Amino acid sequence: MQLTFKYRIKEKHAARLNAQAHGVNFAWNYCNETQPKAARARRKWLSGHDLWKLLAGATKEGLDLHSHSAMRVRNILRVGPDTLGGGAHV
Repeated sequence: MQLTFKYRIKEKHAARLNAQAHGVNFAWNYCNETQPKAARARRKWLSGHDLWKLLAGATKEGLDLHSHSAMRVRNILRVGPDTLGGGAHV
C-alpha cells in the first residue's frame, strides 16, 4: 500500500520551490544528455565521480540547487549501460 500526502504550500514559498524544481530538472536533463555523448565519444560510461565533477560549481553559475540535491541526481543517474532501465542506485 502506498500512502500519498497532500500539502498546501503558501504562496510566498512558490517562487523558491519552482526555482529549486527548475534546478533539479536542469541537472537531471544535463546528466541524461551528457552520459550518452560521453559514451559515444570515449566509448566509456561516465562514473558517478565524473558526473559529480561536471555538476560541481552549478550553484556558483546561478543554478538554484543545493550541492546535496545535485549529488542525489547524480546518484540516481549512476546506472550503467548494461542495466536496461533498471533500478536506481541511491
